[in-house]
Amino acid sequence: MTPMASRKSKRSAGSKSTQSQIDFVECFECLPVSAVIVGSDGKIEKVNQLWRDSASKNGITDLSSVCEGVNYLDVCRRVMGEGDQFTEKAMRDIEGVLSRESTHLEIEFPCHSPGLKQWYLLKINLIGNGMVVLHIDITKRKLAEEALADEERKFRLIADKIEETLWISTPEAERIIYVSPAYRRIWGRDIEELYKKPGLFLATVHPEDRELIKKGFAERGDGEWNKVYRIIRPDGTVRWIQDKGFPVHDSRGHLSNSRSTYEVA
Repeated sequence: MTPMASRKSKRSAGSKSTQSQIDFVECFECLPVSAVIVGSDGKIEKVNQLWRDSASKNGITDLSSVCEGVNYLDVCRRVMGEGDQFTEKAMRDIEGVLSRESTHLEIEFPCHSPGLKQWYLLKINLIGNGMVVLHIDITKRKLAEEALADEERKFRLIADKIEETLWISTPEAERIIYVSPAYRRIWGRDIEELYKKPGLFLATVHPEDRELIKKGFAERGDGEWNKVYRIIRPDGTVRWIQDKGFPVHDSRGHLSNSRSTYEVA
Protein backbone atom coordinates (compact mmCIF):
# COMPACT_ATOMS: atom_id res chain seq x y z
CA MET A 1 0.00 0.00 0.00
CA THR A 2 1.38 3.44 -0.94
CA PRO A 3 1.80 6.13 1.76
CA MET A 4 -1.09 8.09 0.24
CA ALA A 5 -3.38 5.04 0.27
CA SER A 6 -2.37 4.33 3.85
CA ARG A 7 -3.28 7.89 4.90
CA LYS A 8 -6.64 7.60 3.12
CA SER A 9 -7.32 4.29 4.87
CA LYS A 10 -6.53 5.80 8.28
CA ARG A 11 -8.74 8.82 7.58
CA SER A 12 -11.54 6.50 6.51
CA ALA A 13 -11.21 4.40 9.68
CA GLY A 14 -11.07 7.53 11.80
CA SER A 15 -14.16 8.90 10.07
CA LYS A 16 -16.08 5.68 10.72
CA SER A 17 -15.01 5.69 14.37
CA THR A 18 -16.12 9.31 14.79
CA GLN A 19 -19.46 8.57 13.14
CA SER A 20 -19.98 5.56 15.42
CA GLN A 21 -19.34 7.75 18.46
CA ILE A 22 -21.82 10.34 17.18
CA ASP A 23 -24.42 7.64 16.58
CA PHE A 24 -23.88 6.24 20.08
CA VAL A 25 -24.27 9.65 21.71
CA GLU A 26 -27.47 10.32 19.74
CA CYS A 27 -28.92 6.93 20.70
CA PHE A 28 -27.92 7.43 24.32
CA GLU A 29 -29.68 10.81 24.46
CA CYS A 30 -32.78 9.36 22.81
CA LEU A 31 -33.27 6.65 25.43
CA PRO A 32 -36.76 7.04 26.97
CA VAL A 33 -35.41 6.49 30.51
CA SER A 34 -32.76 8.00 32.77
CA ALA A 35 -29.40 6.57 31.73
CA VAL A 36 -25.82 6.68 33.01
CA ILE A 37 -22.53 5.30 31.78
CA VAL A 38 -20.20 4.32 34.61
CA GLY A 39 -16.49 3.64 34.16
CA SER A 40 -14.52 0.77 35.63
CA ASP A 41 -13.49 3.06 38.52
CA GLY A 42 -17.14 3.57 39.48
CA LYS A 43 -17.25 7.19 38.34
CA ILE A 44 -20.01 8.54 36.11
CA GLU A 45 -18.71 9.20 32.59
CA LYS A 46 -21.92 10.33 30.92
CA VAL A 47 -25.59 10.97 31.74
CA ASN A 48 -28.50 11.73 29.42
CA GLN A 49 -30.89 14.65 29.71
CA LEU A 50 -33.61 12.54 31.33
CA TRP A 51 -31.20 11.75 34.15
CA ARG A 52 -30.68 15.47 34.73
CA ASP A 53 -34.43 16.12 34.53
CA SER A 54 -35.15 13.37 37.05
CA ALA A 55 -32.54 14.72 39.46
CA SER A 56 -34.09 18.19 39.27
CA LYS A 57 -37.55 16.71 39.79
CA ASN A 58 -36.30 15.08 42.98
CA GLY A 59 -35.09 18.38 44.40
CA ILE A 60 -31.40 18.16 43.53
CA THR A 61 -30.32 21.72 42.71
CA ASP A 62 -26.61 21.04 42.24
CA LEU A 63 -26.64 18.68 39.27
CA SER A 64 -22.86 18.43 39.30
CA SER A 65 -23.24 16.31 42.44
CA VAL A 66 -24.98 13.52 40.48
CA CYS A 67 -23.42 13.81 37.04
CA GLU A 68 -20.07 13.33 35.27
CA GLY A 69 -17.05 12.74 37.48
CA VAL A 70 -19.01 11.73 40.60
CA ASN A 71 -18.83 8.22 42.05
CA TYR A 72 -22.03 6.42 41.04
CA LEU A 73 -22.19 4.40 44.26
CA ASP A 74 -22.18 7.62 46.28
CA VAL A 75 -25.14 8.86 44.25
CA CYS A 76 -26.99 5.59 44.88
CA ARG A 77 -26.39 5.80 48.63
CA ARG A 78 -27.78 9.32 48.66
CA VAL A 79 -30.86 8.36 46.62
CA MET A 80 -31.65 5.03 48.31
CA GLY A 81 -30.92 6.11 51.87
CA GLU A 82 -27.56 5.40 53.38
CA GLY A 83 -27.16 2.92 56.20
CA ASP A 84 -30.12 0.56 55.83
CA GLN A 85 -29.78 -3.11 54.91
CA PHE A 86 -31.48 -2.73 51.52
CA THR A 87 -29.04 -0.03 50.41
CA GLU A 88 -25.98 -1.90 51.60
CA LYS A 89 -27.03 -5.06 49.76
CA ALA A 90 -27.74 -3.02 46.62
CA MET A 91 -24.28 -1.47 46.86
CA ARG A 92 -22.66 -4.90 47.13
CA ASP A 93 -24.64 -6.12 44.12
CA ILE A 94 -23.65 -3.06 42.03
CA GLU A 95 -20.00 -3.50 43.05
CA GLY A 96 -20.34 -7.12 41.93
CA VAL A 97 -21.15 -5.97 38.39
CA LEU A 98 -18.30 -3.44 38.40
CA SER A 99 -15.84 -6.14 39.46
CA ARG A 100 -17.23 -8.53 36.79
CA GLU A 101 -18.54 -11.00 39.36
CA SER A 102 -21.90 -10.71 37.57
CA THR A 103 -22.90 -9.37 34.16
CA HIS A 104 -26.19 -7.66 34.94
CA LEU A 105 -28.43 -6.56 37.79
CA GLU A 106 -32.05 -5.49 38.37
CA ILE A 107 -33.26 -3.81 41.58
CA GLU A 108 -36.49 -2.02 42.44
CA PHE A 109 -36.02 0.82 44.89
CA PRO A 110 -37.97 3.78 46.35
CA CYS A 111 -36.85 7.32 45.62
CA HIS A 112 -39.26 9.43 47.64
CA SER A 113 -38.98 13.15 48.17
CA PRO A 114 -41.16 15.47 50.29
CA GLY A 115 -44.69 15.29 48.91
CA LEU A 116 -43.74 12.86 46.12
CA LYS A 117 -43.59 9.06 46.18
CA GLN A 118 -41.54 7.45 43.41
CA TRP A 119 -40.06 4.05 42.62
CA TYR A 120 -37.49 3.06 40.04
CA LEU A 121 -36.26 -0.15 38.45
CA LEU A 122 -32.47 -0.10 38.31
CA LYS A 123 -31.06 -2.13 35.40
CA ILE A 124 -27.31 -2.53 34.95
CA ASN A 125 -25.44 -4.21 32.10
CA LEU A 126 -21.75 -4.37 31.30
CA ILE A 127 -20.47 -2.28 28.40
CA GLY A 128 -16.78 -2.16 27.50
CA ASN A 129 -14.75 -1.65 30.68
CA GLY A 130 -17.68 -0.11 32.52
CA MET A 131 -21.43 -0.46 32.66
CA VAL A 132 -24.58 1.21 31.41
CA VAL A 133 -27.21 1.96 34.06
CA LEU A 134 -30.91 2.60 33.42
CA HIS A 135 -33.31 4.04 35.99
CA ILE A 136 -36.85 3.18 34.83
CA ASP A 137 -39.79 4.92 36.50
CA ILE A 138 -42.20 2.25 37.84
CA THR A 139 -44.16 4.59 40.10
CA LYS A 140 -47.53 3.98 38.42
CA ARG A 141 -47.21 0.21 38.89
CA LYS A 142 -46.09 0.49 42.50
CA LEU A 143 -48.89 2.90 43.37
CA ALA A 144 -51.39 0.51 41.75
CA GLU A 145 -49.91 -2.37 43.77
CA GLU A 146 -50.21 -0.32 46.97
CA ALA A 147 -53.83 0.53 46.17
CA LEU A 148 -54.62 -3.12 45.46
CA ALA A 149 -52.94 -4.24 48.69
CA ASP A 150 -54.96 -1.65 50.60
CA GLU A 151 -58.20 -2.90 49.04
CA GLU A 152 -57.25 -6.48 49.92
CA ARG A 153 -56.60 -5.48 53.53
CA LYS A 154 -60.03 -3.82 53.71
CA PHE A 155 -61.66 -6.87 52.11
CA ARG A 156 -60.04 -9.27 54.58
CA LEU A 157 -60.96 -7.04 57.51
CA ILE A 158 -64.63 -7.35 56.52
CA ALA A 159 -64.52 -10.99 55.39
CA ASP A 160 -62.79 -12.11 58.58
CA LYS A 161 -65.63 -10.74 60.70
CA ILE A 162 -68.71 -12.05 58.90
CA GLU A 163 -70.57 -15.17 60.07
CA GLU A 164 -70.85 -16.66 56.58
CA THR A 165 -68.06 -18.53 54.85
CA LEU A 166 -66.85 -16.43 51.95
CA TRP A 167 -65.13 -18.31 49.13
CA ILE A 168 -63.17 -17.08 46.15
CA SER A 169 -62.09 -19.86 43.84
CA THR A 170 -61.57 -20.80 40.22
CA PRO A 171 -64.86 -21.75 38.46
CA GLU A 172 -64.76 -25.45 39.34
CA ALA A 173 -63.02 -24.96 42.68
CA GLU A 174 -59.85 -26.68 41.46
CA ARG A 175 -57.95 -23.81 43.14
CA ILE A 176 -59.04 -21.97 46.25
CA ILE A 177 -58.01 -18.30 46.26
CA TYR A 178 -59.53 -17.25 49.56
CA VAL A 179 -61.69 -18.73 52.34
CA SER A 180 -62.86 -16.70 55.33
CA PRO A 181 -62.28 -17.92 58.92
CA ALA A 182 -65.95 -18.94 59.32
CA TYR A 183 -65.03 -22.08 57.31
CA ARG A 184 -63.39 -23.50 60.44
CA ARG A 185 -66.57 -23.08 62.47
CA ILE A 186 -69.03 -24.42 59.87
CA TRP A 187 -66.91 -27.16 58.25
CA GLY A 188 -64.87 -27.95 61.34
CA ARG A 189 -61.75 -28.20 59.20
CA ASP A 190 -58.44 -26.43 58.77
CA ILE A 191 -58.31 -23.71 56.09
CA GLU A 192 -54.67 -24.32 55.18
CA GLU A 193 -55.52 -27.93 54.37
CA LEU A 194 -58.18 -26.74 51.92
CA TYR A 195 -55.73 -24.38 50.21
CA LYS A 196 -53.30 -27.24 49.71
CA LYS A 197 -55.94 -29.77 48.62
CA PRO A 198 -58.93 -27.99 47.00
CA GLY A 199 -60.48 -31.36 46.20
CA LEU A 200 -61.33 -31.68 49.90
CA PHE A 201 -64.28 -29.36 49.31
CA LEU A 202 -66.12 -31.94 47.23
CA ALA A 203 -64.98 -34.70 49.57
CA THR A 204 -66.77 -33.00 52.48
CA VAL A 205 -70.09 -32.93 50.58
CA HIS A 206 -72.52 -35.68 51.56
CA PRO A 207 -72.22 -38.61 49.08
CA GLU A 208 -75.88 -38.26 48.14
CA ASP A 209 -75.35 -34.58 47.17
CA ARG A 210 -72.04 -34.79 45.34
CA GLU A 211 -73.54 -35.36 41.90
CA LEU A 212 -75.69 -32.29 42.44
CA ILE A 213 -72.59 -30.19 43.07
CA LYS A 214 -70.60 -31.74 40.21
CA LYS A 215 -73.46 -31.11 37.82
CA GLY A 216 -73.83 -27.56 39.11
CA PHE A 217 -70.15 -26.86 38.47
CA ALA A 218 -70.39 -28.25 34.93
CA GLU A 219 -73.56 -26.36 33.99
CA ARG A 220 -72.95 -23.03 35.68
CA GLY A 221 -70.60 -21.37 33.17
CA ASP A 222 -70.75 -17.61 33.77
CA GLY A 223 -74.08 -17.83 35.57
CA GLU A 224 -74.95 -17.44 39.23
CA TRP A 225 -74.90 -20.32 41.70
CA ASN A 226 -77.52 -21.21 44.30
CA LYS A 227 -77.46 -24.69 45.85
CA VAL A 228 -78.51 -26.37 49.08
CA TYR A 229 -76.53 -29.43 50.08
CA ARG A 230 -75.18 -31.32 53.08
CA ILE A 231 -71.63 -31.60 54.34
CA ILE A 232 -70.11 -34.10 56.75
CA ARG A 233 -67.83 -32.68 59.43
CA PRO A 234 -64.79 -34.58 60.77
CA ASP A 235 -66.80 -35.63 63.86
CA GLY A 236 -69.43 -37.24 61.60
CA THR A 237 -72.14 -34.63 62.14
CA VAL A 238 -74.11 -33.41 59.13
CA ARG A 239 -74.75 -29.76 58.35
CA TRP A 240 -77.05 -28.28 55.73
CA ILE A 241 -75.44 -25.51 53.63
CA GLN A 242 -76.99 -22.74 51.55
CA ASP A 243 -74.40 -21.89 48.91
CA LYS A 244 -74.77 -18.81 46.73
CA GLY A 245 -72.27 -17.44 44.25
CA PHE A 246 -71.68 -15.27 41.22
CA PRO A 247 -68.92 -14.99 38.61
CA VAL A 248 -66.13 -12.45 38.95
CA HIS A 249 -63.73 -11.42 36.17
CA ASP A 250 -60.30 -10.02 36.95
CA SER A 251 -58.65 -7.06 35.18
CA ARG A 252 -57.47 -9.36 32.36
CA GLY A 253 -60.94 -10.78 31.80
CA HIS A 254 -60.18 -14.13 33.42
CA LEU A 255 -63.06 -15.78 35.23
CA SER A 256 -62.77 -16.50 38.92
CA ASN A 257 -65.69 -17.39 41.15
CA SER A 258 -66.94 -15.63 44.24
CA ARG A 259 -69.20 -17.62 46.55
CA SER A 260 -70.69 -17.19 49.99
CA THR A 261 -72.02 -20.08 52.05
CA TYR A 262 -73.90 -20.22 55.31
CA GLU A 263 -75.36 -22.89 57.50
CA VAL A 264 -79.08 -23.55 57.05
CA ALA A 265 -79.68 -25.90 59.97
